[in-house]
Amino acid sequence: MKVKYNGKNHKLIDAVDFVNDLFENDKFWAEIESHSKFDYTKYTPKQVAQFMKNKKNIVEVKLYTPPFWKHKNTNAYTDPHYPNTLFYNSKKLWRSVGNVVNTIVHEYVHTVDFTEDGNVNVDYGHGTQTSSGKENSAPYWIGNLSEKFFNSERTLAPLIEVVKIDPAGIIEE
Repeated sequence: MKVKYNGKNHKLIDAVDFVNDLFENDKFWAEIESHSKFDYTKYTPKQVAQFMKNKKNIVEVKLYTPPFWKHKNTNAYTDPHYPNTLFYNSKKLWRSVGNVVNTIVHEYVHTVDFTEDGNVNVDYGHGTQTSSGKENSAPYWIGNLSEKFFNSERTLAPLIEVVKIDPAGIIEE
């Protein structure tokens, strides 16, 4: 279970690095396994987590620029004909790193569905391509969980607005 990106976009580099670290985090897997049930599947959250953990092939993230008629509103997509490739829309790189993490993990779940359970049919997808009402499907729920982990681990230190230095020491204003 690993994701790679060979490009130069720093946002994607940071997101992929975080995803690979997240996949080593036992708390992440415990959260998934303790979820009660995913919509659109007969598999339990524990089974989906096991399929994800056991994925043998590396998933490569590749940037694409969509033609105006296909995938133009999509953040990223996967294709069963390229089961270990995640195509990220270059026009969606304005999104936050946390959101990119969410998208990468969401699509990673799809790549696992294509390869790891031995069944080429979609078994833990989210039905149609609209996101409305899909929050409890495995791809959306696990993607959202990954963004929560990113946001909770990326808290910033408080800023000191003004510091004056004088011979007696530091004085904050």
